[in-house]
Amino acid sequence: MKTIICKNYQQELIYESLANQTNGVVADVRVIPLSVALDEQHSDGFSSLLLISHVLKKRKDEFPIYEKMFGFPGFIQEIYRFTLECIKYQIQPSTLPTRNEQEVELQRIIDIVYDFDFVEKNNNKNLSQAIDKLQQMDVEVYPHFEADPYYDKILKQLPQSQRTTTEGKKHLRYALSTRREIEAIAQDIAIYKKPCNLVLTSWQSQYPVVQQVFARYEIPFSTVHNDVSTRLLNRYIALVNLAYYKTRDALMSALYIDAFGFDDNRKTSMFSALKYLDQVLVDVKRPQYVSDQLENSALFKKESKRYAYYEQQVDTLFDTIQERLDTLLNANQFEEILMSAFEIVRNEKILQNAHELQMGRSLRAALQSILSVKENELEDIPFVVQMLSAQGNNHSLFTDSICTVTDLTHPVDKKEISYVVGCSGKNYPSFPVHNGLFDEDYLSMIDRYPSMKDRHHRYMHALNWIDQSADEIYYSYSTNDYQGKEMQLAYEIQSKITGVNENIPWSIISVDRYTNVDHHLEEDIAKQLFLDDKQNLYGSVSTVELYYRNPYAYFIQNGLGISEQDFSSLDAITIGNIQHQFMYSLLHACKDSIDDSQELKKYALQRGSDDVLSIEDIKQQLQPYFDELKNTHPNQQYLYDISLERLSVSLHQFLIFMNDMELESNFIPEEFEYRFKESVIGNVCLHGIVDRIDLYQNLMRIIDYKSSTLTMSEEAVKQGLKLQMLTYMLIVSKDFNQKQYEPTAIQYISMKDEIIDLNRSYSAYGDLPKQAVLKDLKDEYIKQKKSSVWIFNEHQADVDENAKHIKSPKDQYDFTLIAKYIEGIYANFYQQVLSGNIELSPIEGSSIPYMTMYHFNGEYRKPQSIEVEGIASNEPFKLSKEKIAAKGVKQDEDL
Repeated sequence: MKTIICKNYQQELIYESLANQTNGVVADVRVIPLSVALDEQHSDGFSSLLLISHVLKKRKDEFPIYEKMFGFPGFIQEIYRFTLECIKYQIQPSTLPTRNEQEVELQRIIDIVYDFDFVEKNNNKNLSQAIDKLQQMDVEVYPHFEADPYYDKILKQLPQSQRTTTEGKKHLRYALSTRREIEAIAQDIAIYKKPCNLVLTSWQSQYPVVQQVFARYEIPFSTVHNDVSTRLLNRYIALVNLAYYKTRDALMSALYIDAFGFDDNRKTSMFSALKYLDQVLVDVKRPQYVSDQLENSALFKKESKRYAYYEQQVDTLFDTIQERLDTLLNANQFEEILMSAFEIVRNEKILQNAHELQMGRSLRAALQSILSVKENELEDIPFVVQMLSAQGNNHSLFTDSICTVTDLTHPVDKKEISYVVGCSGKNYPSFPVHNGLFDEDYLSMIDRYPSMKDRHHRYMHALNWIDQSADEIYYSYSTNDYQGKEMQLAYEIQSKITGVNENIPWSIISVDRYTNVDHHLEEDIAKQLFLDDKQNLYGSVSTVELYYRNPYAYFIQNGLGISEQDFSSLDAITIGNIQHQFMYSLLHACKDSIDDSQELKKYALQRGSDDVLSIEDIKQQLQPYFDELKNTHPNQQYLYDISLERLSVSLHQFLIFMNDMELESNFIPEEFEYRFKESVIGNVCLHGIVDRIDLYQNLMRIIDYKSSTLTMSEEAVKQGLKLQMLTYMLIVSKDFNQKQYEPTAIQYISMKDEIIDLNRSYSAYGDLPKQAVLKDLKDEYIKQKKSSVWIFNEHQADVDENAKHIKSPKDQYDFTLIAKYIEGIYANFYQQVLSGNIELSPIEGSSIPYMTMYHFNGEYRKPQSIEVEGIASNEPFKLSKEKIAAKGVKQDEDL
């Protein structure tokens, strides 16, 4: 019988090659690794690591430097591997270096582990006999990479040496980056279609790029590393952690990766329900319901139905997994935890996948090995989990594809062309230098251990397979890394290449002209998506602004009905809603408490100029909203307590400003949180909420509270990006309580905290009484908090008598012109939507919502003014001094 010695990954390929030569029948041939040919024995890794850990933990007091490392598999693994190296090279622990206290402890640790009954000790005893046996056999050494001096010496003693072939012609190419290197090679393969090998010098960084690029060019390939990520092992580890820790975090980790196999039998994922569960879960028990409590909430009632929906989803989940969950939670012994988790995964549907089934078998074998250790304790579970986490599921995958992808240390069959990627000094030749506990400095002190020079020589000799892997060899390198830093060609490659014309750039075919995809809807489809039965186009002002920011995002949100479904939480939107609800309740209470009409004319937020709600009073009014948030977010209660304190102080300062402002204004708050649903023009109908409507005689002012500082500009209005307040005034002033009012002002008032310079106030007053300092601080605060306002007539004094609370009080705007322009913008909006214009063209500086829904090429557009019939886009809304003066003369003439 003929024996072919090779590496494990080559076995399948060799059998297939032999079968092709003998009409599918392979007889009297044995294809095995060298270790099998030598009848070597190997200790079980899992049980060995556990035993070593147990022994060292019992003697930890003897090792003050390393005692804390005995619970880490990585450390134990390093000790175990080096001990096997010592056994292989017959290195006695007494000969190990002891130059310092660390090395003394290491030497004693190795001495303890060396005394274990490792079966590898028999390999040296039987080596001569095994070699003699092989020398009498028909042996062929299949070309493979062997740089280990121990096995390399053995191979040289066999009667038949490795095959030798002629070297291919060498070329040198370069590109600006690794991605362009692989792109050029993919184009070369696609154009010439020659059988080839692709040799990667850095598998971890280069293989993902190869997968992406080759998939784009539809290039099939074989590989010596078919990295398959198996879900079974991850699920098992998550279940073991859940049984061991019994915490909500462990439960959520298991549910997020579907460790119970719940989603395997469903057509839709539970991911959104799990996000909800992660929010409300406080332990490993089924969470309490909150939807009933929210049903009566003034602020969060609209969310109660969504909470009820997810509660039903979570109920279904727990009903399905509860029995298995209880089994895990009741497991309290080492073996009980490991086996209860295994019983769950062994019955899961994913085992129908061949890779998952193979991992399941490997996991079962690993557990049998681990459970064979008698001294295991519950505290060893984290150690076992770390050991299992290091398991991989790597397979070779050889097909009839045109290309075989490999790395430096896995030779493959000869092809017409070989491409070697990334031949920079950083990646090539990738000689494995020893680091860690047993680094090169440490090893150099051991006489019997192969020297670095010897290992490097053997490694470089083994790399010669690349030069014989094809008729033509293309060595390639990139001149820059991903950070733009320069990279140099490896010296070892420079010495291989001869000829001045060989080091040339890759020729890459690039598409110079990019054609944007035309995002457009047919008119009939646009009508079906955006219009109701009466051909009306409904929406809010914010959706119209969204259209002018990015028409495609508008299509996704308002045409397809896709929107975010997050619950209220401790974010800017929720805090803003709480602030608005607080002001709504407060202003209604103030207004309802005033009965006398004369007193109403003097209305201010509080009757006395300094009589504002205390911080404690505000906190009491806010408390119910934060209590509801605590119920819906039970794991973040401390954050809501902090936020409540900060918001109470902030609103107290805000009320000081509001009180002072209203004392100097003739306007009286008439309506708060005013809801409307009206047509702005023709078939464009809008709905919205006006924070506050103030009246004085036949004049109207609209106020909007903002959580941040907001300014208004003519440019943004004409571009369709800041339409809210002007649209509200346009609609409400025409018909409010069956009466028409004269638009007078729109005003943004910020609720944001202002920063006051205390040093300036104290230094200005010196030793004057505290009251004077406080008054100056109040004046400074009001000055910093001046609000943005557009005034539409000469009634500035009615808006703010001393212009103390508003910016640019002398500016006046022509509302008649603004109204016509706004109506033109909505007419344009209606026309654009019905024409099916949903171009993917976000404006500069805007966020891109729903990014995962489409491919954006990164080309932003500059916003432009919308063309309105009859009005030039450059005609200013703000009145000039001459127009203001002329307007005053005309009014005098009317009088």
